[in-house]
Amino acid sequence: MSRFRYRDAVEESLAGARFAAVDVGEAPDRPGREFVFVARKV
Repeated sequence: MSRFRYRDAVEESLAGARFAAVDVGEAPDRPGREFVFVARKV
């Protein structure tokens, strides 16, 4: 079981908190499995 949420779930949470993802990067050692979000307040 993963302790991390899927990208879509994080983006939904951001939207629910009135933020928008500006950029999403991947961890270089775990591409597609860990993300770094840069968000801005909407």
